[in-house]
Amino acid sequence: MSRTKKRNDRPDFYAKCIDALKDEKVDVIISCGNALDISVLGKLPENIKVYPYVDQLDVLSRVDAFITHCGMNSVSESLYMATPMILYPQTSEQQAVARRAKEIGAGVMLTNDSVHGIRSAVLEILNNNTYAAGAKECSEDFRSCSGTVGAAAFIENAPHESEGVDILEELNKSNGKIQILYWLAATALVVLFGLLTSWKYVWIIGIAAGVLSTPIIKAIQKKKYNSFVEKCGKKRKND
Repeated sequence: MSRTKKRNDRPDFYAKCIDALKDEKVDVIISCGNALDISVLGKLPENIKVYPYVDQLDVLSRVDAFITHCGMNSVSESLYMATPMILYPQTSEQQAVARRAKEIGAGVMLTNDSVHGIRSAVLEILNNNTYAAGAKECSEDFRSCSGTVGAAAFIENAPHESEGVDILEELNKSNGKIQILYWLAATALVVLFGLLTSWKYVWIIGIAAGVLSTPIIKAIQKKKYNSFVEKCGKKRKND
């Protein structure tokens, strides 16, 4: 069986990947680019190969897991080939891509890039078939698309009416309700505090409500977003 890892110009990370998987019953391919002198990695275990470049689509069509920094192209190619991923984003854009890949069940986040963390994440992917199933489902969607010809026809025939849900609109509506409910609750708390204790100190509650508004509202928004994504996913499967 083959496994693959990719993150250019990171000898420290490559070394940890090698240490993490050298004793596992897996074959590992590391694509490191031409900026790294492969000799700095020392003598490689028999189950690990390092190359400056590989044919990524060909490799992804053969492997069982892919450690990726979550560039859009790499993630799209991995999903097209139905390969589940260990998600290791390095930028905010890559974090957004990784978060979505995780949401559809096609990968796990590498939140601990130690030797133990890398080994655990890889084995989680390899020993849990749900990730491969999530990647396969997305691959089937990709392959059912009409491609560039269909995209051109879609653009030429615009505008279109959609029967789908406008996610951004729904989230904006939810955000408005959250803001209103939060400040109504804060106002009620200020009034209650004033009635039960003293109006002299209600400003403390007001300041606390203002300071806590951002983290509390963000937490509620995130929960709403996750719930909304899960609901849309279930509806999509039922359809």
